[in-house]
Amino acid sequence: MFPCMVMADIPVVVGDSGGAVLVDGLPAGIISRELSWKMGFTPLAEGLENLGLTLCTTPDCDLSPERAVQPTP
Repeated sequence: MFPCMVMADIPVVVGDSGGAVLVDGLPAGIISRELSWKMGFTPLAEGLENLGLTLCTTPDCDLSPERAVQPTP
């Protein structure tokens, strides 16, 4: 099992933790963190699919460093 958290560009405040996250009206996850006033949430399994994402199940997602997403400066 690998931990997973999605950060969204949605403003949140203290006390929002535990709230539901919906994508197109479908359950996507539970708000779990405030990261620089933006929402971090733990996705539900079907929530990743609703977001169009796939959770990798291997270390480093079988990506080589050349293929990994590089942060922008």
